[in-house]
Amino acid sequence: MDDRFSLTSFKEATLPSSYKAAHRESLTTHILESLEENTKGVFHISNYLGGQYHLTADEVYWENDQLIVQESKNNSKGKLPSENDIKDGLFKLILFANMEQVSIDERANIQFATRLKLTGDLVGSLFLPCETDDIFGFCAENRLSQVHQRRIFLLNQEARENNKLQIWITGRHG
Repeated sequence: MDDRFSLTSFKEATLPSSYKAAHRESLTTHILESLEENTKGVFHISNYLGGQYHLTADEVYWENDQLIVQESKNNSKGKLPSENDIKDGLFKLILFANMEQVSIDERANIQFATRLKLTGDLVGSLFLPCETDDIFGFCAENRLSQVHQRRIFLLNQEARENNKLQIWITGRHG
């Protein structure tokens, strides 16, 4: 028995399943995802080493001649989604934000940004990155706990550090 790992065999065995899973996910909508245009994105990503990955985004839409790749996380009862949900959304978006080039059909070099949309029982909206005073005002208006305030400040820092990452915090119907 040969116990060596074969990248070629691994790719041949897993890529078709990954591709099918991404397309299945693209057809699935969750009531709390609150999709603007109800369009999920399927991405075929490759790296310089020949790795190929198939991922989905909750939503892909155009905004001011820029493609927005959005993940949405919701808290149906509380103010903000859980920390783990937020981390899950950030993980995928950081991968997307580091794409060197985005193409759709024959259209190449599309300008894009990634956006994490967080919804909950909130009044108004906050778009990160922003100024500290804006965060304080939003937190005061929504009577957010110290834990939630700290989380928003850390998210603001994350958005400042990654210029292709935006974070939108808003009410469930906003």
